[in-house]
Amino acid sequence: MIKIAVIPAGGKGTRVANPDIPKPMIRINNKPILESILSKMNDCGIKEAYLLVHYLKDQIINYFGPSFKGIKINYVDVHEALKYNNPIGLADVIGVMKERINEVFVVVLGDEVYLGSNHKSMIESFEDNCDAMIGVIRVNDKDMIRKNYTLRIDSNLRVIDLEEKPEEPWNDILGCGTYIFKPNIFDFIKKTPLSTKSGRRELTDTLRVIAKDGLLRAFNLGGSYVNINYKEDIKKAEELS
Repeated sequence: MIKIAVIPAGGKGTRVANPDIPKPMIRINNKPILESILSKMNDCGIKEAYLLVHYLKDQIINYFGPSFKGIKINYVDVHEALKYNNPIGLADVIGVMKERINEVFVVVLGDEVYLGSNHKSMIESFEDNCDAMIGVIRVNDKDMIRKNYTLRIDSNLRVIDLEEKPEEPWNDILGCGTYIFKPNIFDFIKKTPLSTKSGRRELTDTLRVIAKDGLLRAFNLGGSYVNINYKEDIKKAEELS
């Protein structure tokens, strides 16, 4: 059973709310996004969480402290760990855990809202026949996919290819920010080239490397999902709650 969760939580909330709070602390119906994620992880049996923080990190640390609902919480300042002040690609953000984790772990991005999703089944279904798994949902709104990433899967839910922020999504499958990784993810991150778009090491490109080896699977999380990027996303998430 997977016992460790990693939650990137270092983003700013300037486009969404105001610059005075970290993005994961934006409230949806009076509850921080990060609190909802940790509650979901508790429901999944997670015993320890690493919060990858930076921007106004003290707000997060003071709010949650050393534990939450029995989950031990560790805080890692990504910029301090990498000794780097510029924007960091998500692959390198996850990469700071290389010396801290040596078992299978789940990742949930700290700015996403899930309602009625089946994360527990995703965690329970992870098997040794793949090196990584990503959570997906099917949507009618292709603009949602354009803001995230699109992917192709075969009849066995093996991921064939991915593309971040596509101009034209390949289908109705929306890639979410929930992942399960074996420790060899850090080797794949090392192999990942810098993005030609952002100049950073992006997690979608790492996933593409894994997919080329036939070792990436998808899991349909079901439920509803909102990636919080703009003020209207907060309203949408609150309406779904």
